[in-house]
Amino acid sequence: MKRKLRNSVITVTIASLLLGMSSCTSTSRASTDKPTPEATTVNSEGVPELTDEQIAHFTCEIMQSLYSKESNMSISPANLYIILGMLTEITDGDSYNQICELLQTEDINTIRDEVNKLMNTSNQNTSFANSLWKSINYSYKEEAESNLAEYYLSESYSVNMGTEEANDQIHNWINERTNNMLKEAAEKFNTTPDTILALVSAIYFNSNWETAFPSREEPYIAAFKTSDGNEIDIEYMSDKGTQYPYFVSDSFE
Repeated sequence: MKRKLRNSVITVTIASLLLGMSSCTSTSRASTDKPTPEATTVNSEGVPELTDEQIAHFTCEIMQSLYSKESNMSISPANLYIILGMLTEITDGDSYNQICELLQTEDINTIRDEVNKLMNTSNQNTSFANSLWKSINYSYKEEAESNLAEYYLSESYSVNMGTEEANDQIHNWINERTNNMLKEAAEKFNTTPDTILALVSAIYFNSNWETAFPSREEPYIAAFKTSDGNEIDIEYMSDKGTQYPYFVSDSFE
């Protein structure tokens, strides 16, 4: 009997913005035009698939920018794209233009449409969640908050930044939306009295392998090189009978 292994990937992206009071009252960018969704294809499970290369190109750009030979990393380009999209709703001027340049579009509706397609991939195995955390000491444009709720399904909370209560609320929100798989990471994120606005985007993925690793009578033990250059013997998942595709670029593979 083959042993089924479950693969859980939970990634959270947090953007904490230290903005001046004038930014909160004057930098919200809010277009009232609703985006017209582009055509999407649907796979055998009824999940929409992206039909353009915008997200794929953004992913390659981010991976090449963040790649480091010095350390391993785990990021979710989808969440980075969503967070940057949310930022376009509350910024203007140079900040807005720089974000759009990174996302390779000048049209806020295009960004909303791309995020809409990402959010529509949520199913029983994958779910996205976004939230806006506001300081109780400042006022915010209702139109920008409304756009975040409409186009990014963002929840909104007002908290006393820099307090244990505020930090606990954010930690609990992250843990609830990631099935308590990020408790240690969540606790490292804390606001300060100077924090005026925080955006949080989380993705939870939990599913069986499409091709399960075969069960073995004896564990597969091999050497693993640690960050300090030493080698230790550890147990690996192993499947030598199946070929898997992988991506290769000038920077990584």
